[in-house]
Amino acid sequence: MNIRSYVFFALLFTLSNQGAWADVFPDVLVVRFAKDSKLNAQWHEQQRKGALKGLADIVGDHTTWPFVSDAVLTCIESAITTRQLRSRNTILAVPPARPAYTACKVLTDLCVIKLNSSASSSIIAGKLTSHPDIVYAEAMPQYTIDGLPNDPLSVDQYHLVRTHAVDAWDLLTPGAEPIVVGIVDTGIDTAHVDLQDQFWRNPGETGMDSLGRDKRSNKVDDDKNGFVDDWYGWDFVGPDGISADNNPLPGNNHGTHVGGLVGALVNNNVGVAGMSPFVKLLPIKVGRDSPASRSVEKSGDGILYAAAMGARVVNCSFGSSSPSFADLDVVQAATELGALVVAAAGNASSEQAFYPAAHQPTLSVAATDETDRRVFFSNFHHTVDISAPGVNILSTVPDNKYLSQDGTSMASPIVAGVAAMTLYAKPNLTPESLRALLKATATNIDSVNISFVGLLGSGRLDALAAISASSARYADVIDVQFVDDNHDSLLVNGESVSITCRLHNILAPLNNARITITPAPSDFEPIIDVSASDVGAVATSDTATPVNAFRLQIPDDAPLNGELKLLVWIWDTDTLVGRQLITYTVNPSYRTLHENNIAVTITTSGNLGYNDYPDNTQGVGLTWMNGPSLLFESGLLIGTEPSFLPNVVRGADPNFKDNGFAGHGTVTIQRDVLPECFSATATFADSVDRFPVGLSVKETVFEGTADSVANSVVVAFDITNTTNITHKNVNASLFFDWDLGASGAEDGVAWDNNRGFAVVQNVEDLSIPTVGVAMVSPLPLNITAIDNGGGGGVPSIYDGFIRAEKWFTMSRGKLRTNSSLGDVSLMIGGGPFSLAPSETRQIVFCISVGKTLEDVTRYMNSARLYASTLGLQSVPYVPTAPQDHIESIANGPVYSPDQPITVRFALANLGPAELSVVDLLGRTVRLSVLESELAAGTYERTFAMPDGVPGVYFIVLRTATTQDAIPIQLLR
Repeated sequence: MNIRSYVFFALLFTLSNQGAWADVFPDVLVVRFAKDSKLNAQWHEQQRKGALKGLADIVGDHTTWPFVSDAVLTCIESAITTRQLRSRNTILAVPPARPAYTACKVLTDLCVIKLNSSASSSIIAGKLTSHPDIVYAEAMPQYTIDGLPNDPLSVDQYHLVRTHAVDAWDLLTPGAEPIVVGIVDTGIDTAHVDLQDQFWRNPGETGMDSLGRDKRSNKVDDDKNGFVDDWYGWDFVGPDGISADNNPLPGNNHGTHVGGLVGALVNNNVGVAGMSPFVKLLPIKVGRDSPASRSVEKSGDGILYAAAMGARVVNCSFGSSSPSFADLDVVQAATELGALVVAAAGNASSEQAFYPAAHQPTLSVAATDETDRRVFFSNFHHTVDISAPGVNILSTVPDNKYLSQDGTSMASPIVAGVAAMTLYAKPNLTPESLRALLKATATNIDSVNISFVGLLGSGRLDALAAISASSARYADVIDVQFVDDNHDSLLVNGESVSITCRLHNILAPLNNARITITPAPSDFEPIIDVSASDVGAVATSDTATPVNAFRLQIPDDAPLNGELKLLVWIWDTDTLVGRQLITYTVNPSYRTLHENNIAVTITTSGNLGYNDYPDNTQGVGLTWMNGPSLLFESGLLIGTEPSFLPNVVRGADPNFKDNGFAGHGTVTIQRDVLPECFSATATFADSVDRFPVGLSVKETVFEGTADSVANSVVVAFDITNTTNITHKNVNASLFFDWDLGASGAEDGVAWDNNRGFAVVQNVEDLSIPTVGVAMVSPLPLNITAIDNGGGGGVPSIYDGFIRAEKWFTMSRGKLRTNSSLGDVSLMIGGGPFSLAPSETRQIVFCISVGKTLEDVTRYMNSARLYASTLGLQSVPYVPTAPQDHIESIANGPVYSPDQPITVRFALANLGPAELSVVDLLGRTVRLSVLESELAAGTYERTFAMPDGVPGVYFIVLRTATTQDAIPIQLLR
């Protein structure tokens, strides 16, 4: 299989490098429904609002609303219709092709889901990605503005000189229509003396209507664009996020500063000058009214409104480190409507992608100083397109004042202003060609930014060069593929790699194109064998394939999970016409074993399935017969008590997993070491855990290729005590969050006492395979069937999985043997056992997958036997006699004194039964039920807690043969 890296447009690649869902709303997510899906039809039938029955089992209590409002959709439709009519009425010998507006058509299917529970939006989004009705799901990013205010420092607008803007003005001829620039920000002071004549006016909402009323205030949508009285812009947010109006006056002064940089009036003997003398500002407010507010809301609506109302450039001086497919759809639609989106690259002073700037159609802007050096606060990344001055930038602020501010927020409107100026001089440029022209004419600043070559775009903005260019050339490479020699999809140390790509020419024709690659600064340097390839002549807008592939070798000293960085240089004869940085992760520590019908990824830290919870892009999960992954998360837990519990399962914050084990080296794959057997081995220790027990672990995953075991994997953990003390009460378990059905809906898990394994099935779709999981070592069995949303006396894991809850579910024997139907998980393991100093104990698991329960039973029996032949500590299963036990307590385990408690318990035989409440000292504080004769069966009893000291108590079941207990907590 080829390793594909789609340069610039690789949102999935960027997602894998973002960490666990930074800068998102914890309870809001966005989904895009498949166009012809049932969920989409239901949502539209509900007028794109309200809860969706088809999602309730997955997301719980929720409500929905459109990501793109009805008004904005109307505005876009009006714009498209108007443009199509103009096209039809234009008499040309060869009519231009009409845009298909493909990107605009998906906007109606973007849905915001507000969770009304404690579930995490990031986790729910991860679940929904496997739903057949959903194209993508993501936690909604939190956008903030990117200015860094400071005191006024200077009245010298050095950025006008540094970018040669003043020289460019001399080349502009007055008389043409000004270019409209959308300022999607915190609003603009439209009365500012330096701005008041610079604002766009909506011709459809100005003048008098047929009744003699001023269209600006007649409360009629005169131009039928979905907005009433939007005569000079729109406020999408208002004071509270929902009170939209037609008055885009500022909250925070940020938007006025940004607007002034683009369009402050030139040559009026007042204040400052904007970047372009022939521009009109379209103010679009997406920040709240408070001057202190830095948050941005409904930016998608704002961008689309600007593009639909005729803005050729849209500036976005805000962003988030969290990527968003929904915002990518918005940017693509705005581009399709004819607008170039220009955005700030972010002020985190780090090498990271920042959104919406990092989306491929956007022009991403980093910040430089008076000497063209990167400013310390500016982000740098291969997704950056261009740089511009961004420190000590003087511009307008409300109340006829001026202020110097720093930030990529300032660099972005400087570029947006030059983009508008360039469009004024060259009105036929498309958003793509305008973006390419600004990059092609930028001034190279590598010599003063040696450590950031390829990370600050094509260079520093040059307005004069952009305006005066008559035949600028610019191209980039697309569809980059890394192919390793053994085609196992892994670039590892010492391996040779071929790199292929296509060249995409955007501007003037290329006569003799050639591509070269060189190493970029990194923590290792590849050995490049073939560094150049001819392409030849390439016409404007065409693509071409280089004559030969590039070749390189990964050095032996490349670090684990190292980042290969290559600079791609595009030449036309001896003229540089484009460059970009391409990257790829090499020498990954994880490996995927796929030698029989099951494919599973093994990590060096005790996780199965994926290496990067919850993004789940590094690995294949656990698949059967090349189908979709059946697993969302799996990880190992070993401990002696709730605090001392090293593990790699989701933690108290469900967006992050605990990292209790540190791996050594990479996972190693061994083939044919045993007859018809392949294995993967990882070693790790708990030394990085905040409460280490003192353990080292060797994990070995076996896959047999014989027919009898071709649908099973065997997982063995050899656990060694590395301390000089004996550990008692050790329990070890594997946690599995299964997603068999659509996003885990309608799944169930149950312990089958006759077969000796836990069964995971989907009751809705019988075509979905059945999974069996068994702990096959001679250890006491611990098993808990978990409803992810909570229930049956087991806490919810949607709102976090604290260590006390983990210990509770992995150390109570057969705590809960049947889940409800829905999104479910399984905790299965063994213990307690003791570990003397230097002693090693082994715990072995078998996982089998098949079409039916009968198939899985057959596979599991063979897997148990197979584990024994491998020399593992696997024992035959002997069904245990049914035992009296507590099945669950309702709505627990935390109670208030006046809250009734319902206990569900099962009796295996006829006899007496007693329920009581016992404190930590073993004293009975309440005798609840005393019955001398109860038949075998399942019972429920409800009683009230006695008044007592808050703390931990136990519900205890006593029968003639058994005593069972479950802890509860009493609040004050």
